[in-house]
Amino acid sequence: MLDGQLVNIRLMRESDIEKYYELHENVKNRGPYYPTEPNTIQSISQLKKRIQEDGYWDPMSRFSVLLVTDKSGTLIGRVNLFPARHGYDGHEIGWITFETENRGKGYTTEAVQLVVKWMFGGLKINRIEAYIHPDNVASKRVAEKCGFTYEATLRGIWFQHGQYHDLMLYSILRSELSFAKPPQITPP
Repeated sequence: MLDGQLVNIRLMRESDIEKYYELHENVKNRGPYYPTEPNTIQSISQLKKRIQEDGYWDPMSRFSVLLVTDKSGTLIGRVNLFPARHGYDGHEIGWITFETENRGKGYTTEAVQLVVKWMFGGLKINRIEAYIHPDNVASKRVAEKCGFTYEATLRGIWFQHGQYHDLMLYSILRSELSFAKPPQITPP
């Protein structure tokens, strides 16, 4: 587990499945910028199978999820990561705070900071990327507060809600992050 001042980050457990499913699969919680394509919606049996396989945690080879809880243990969001394009030491990161009443409180910023520090401290990667819709002011703010740099706008790269959208590419390099000691994930 990663312990912050506002949030804890941990691996998903079977006991989380129903609540996670309720929050994540609710399209209203996703807002206008989170993917809603059918392949992003999983069944409870698919979630259970993945948790049994690897705890939804295999960041070096496939899509992985870490849960974000407040200090009381209430599930409030997730941070996901997966290898970026084949052939270089980079990963893509994404985040969501599920319910609107938990947004704007610093939870997501702290969660991303913790995960980025852990990734650079614990994985053989040099680069982390985030792709953000140009109108998603909150996610751009999170990226900037976490030290990500805007690199480019990728035109018409993302199909969502029946049309193509631009995405802004933000990144952070290992050399841009200063930390004395990376946080450690402890077993649940």
